[in-house]
Amino acid sequence: MKSTIQSLFATGLMLALPACSNSLEQPAAEQKIAKDITAQRTIKPGASVQITSDYDGKTSPFETETFTLTFTERYAAGTMKVKLTTTGELDLWTADEASFSMSGHDPHTLEVSLSSSVEGRHYLTANIMVETPDGMVFPATRGIAINVGAGASQQAKQAQTESEIRPSGNQVIEMEAEETISPEG
Repeated sequence: MKSTIQSLFATGLMLALPACSNSLEQPAAEQKIAKDITAQRTIKPGASVQITSDYDGKTSPFETETFTLTFTERYAAGTMKVKLTTTGELDLWTADEASFSMSGHDPHTLEVSLSSSVEGRHYLTANIMVETPDGMVFPATRGIAINVGAGASQQAKQAQTESEIRPSGNQVIEMEAEETISPEG
């Protein structure tokens, strides 16, 4: 009888061990899924294009500022079109549109020259349209702050941003914005 109980106990342990190891792996898998979901929430939608610039962050009024925008994409082929727009206080002195072939791995550069007579923080906006060979179109928009004169730093200090945690767990920063949609052409 003692031998039968020991055999049953050993069999029970052998059956329980795989269950224990599964329960230890499950939280790790759940953590990976949670991490993936969090990463997906923070990825900016649209074309997969990264923009960098050598703009130094400060411009004097009436000075023409020249810098380079670098566009890095991860597409094997297709076309990327860039259209630059500015706020009313910025004057753009270079071409406002460019088109690049995405057949290579090299980044694409665009030289920008602009100026303003009005102190403050103004914005240069890059509207990007990526078209892949299979006809898929992905838009993206990126803004670059152009700080003109001493008023720009004062304006930046006055900007108020407060974040709140929503019931879903997402952290949100609400800001006022004005959007104008106009047809091209």
